[in-house]
Amino acid sequence: MLNDQGRIFNSQNIDLMRQMAAQGCSAREIAEVIGSTASSVRAKCSHERIRLKRGRGRALSLQAEQIGGQAPLVAYLPGPIYAQLVQKANELQQSPSVLASMLLSAVIVGDHYRALIED
Repeated sequence: MLNDQGRIFNSQNIDLMRQMAAQGCSAREIAEVIGSTASSVRAKCSHERIRLKRGRGRALSLQAEQIGGQAPLVAYLPGPIYAQLVQKANELQQSPSVLASMLLSAVIVGDHYRALIED
């Protein structure tokens, strides 16, 4: 989750990393949530003295309240669709992850998904 000035390791994500590590999440799981790599997460955790569990870690099925009120979601998009999402996110000065979250939230809250999936 990119934040001010496009930094991944901002104070919000470092707090989230601490919470997820305390819940037993692996570097890979944390990386998926904040939009980084497992290696970078391990390095930053070492620098911040955040202890990561060894081994498999917990699955990403943590309840929302356990990681700052947000539940992680991984979605795979076709390349051209992702490119459009990135382009629009850049225009709006948002990260693609934040824009996708906002769009999906709007679809669900507005009950628009039915119109999208009906033939």
